[in-house]
Amino acid sequence: MSSEEIDKKCIEVIYELHITNKDEKYIQFTNNIISDVLMGKIKNGKLRGINDFVKNTIIYFYEFANKLSNTYILRGCEYTVYRGIFSPNIIVDNNKIIQPIPFSASIYIHNADNWIGVDCCRLHIYFDSETPFICIDNEIEGKEVILPAGVLNIVEQWEENGIKNYKCILDSTKTYEEMIELQKKYKYI
Repeated sequence: MSSEEIDKKCIEVIYELHITNKDEKYIQFTNNIISDVLMGKIKNGKLRGINDFVKNTIIYFYEFANKLSNTYILRGCEYTVYRGIFSPNIIVDNNKIIQPIPFSASIYIHNADNWIGVDCCRLHIYFDSETPFICIDNEIEGKEVILPAGVLNIVEQWEENGIKNYKCILDSTKTYEEMIELQKKYKYI
């Protein structure tokens, strides 16, 4: 089995462990994500619409993701997930993408492709087993991973079947407080 196949198996094992741990808060969080609570919160380079409900959803993400990451960990695994991007204006200095709040990505590349815009691309996001995240079963989008805020460092670019691809390494925030510092650093707040 190749290392890519092993890593894919790792994310599938963790996914199954996460979705079987469904308490009331997890179900509410999943419903909030599926109903796009975190979508459209960046306008003209600033965070918008971060009311108490959204803030509490983000705080819960960090609490629960850290709990799951400490409970279900496959040491030595590196994970790859995919995100379709509609607009290229999120790339900073041609080598970084700033994600100022938690964001979703797909376990399977074909689900991410539904979000690729005419002008943009597909992200191949790599992260290690120390990164806090939550897997959710989105009936509309398929198997998803919610990742923490952070910087996606672009380490490779290529074109495949007319689609720009970017291999990114996630340098993530581990706590809500670190996320706020990231937002300040990149002037989102």
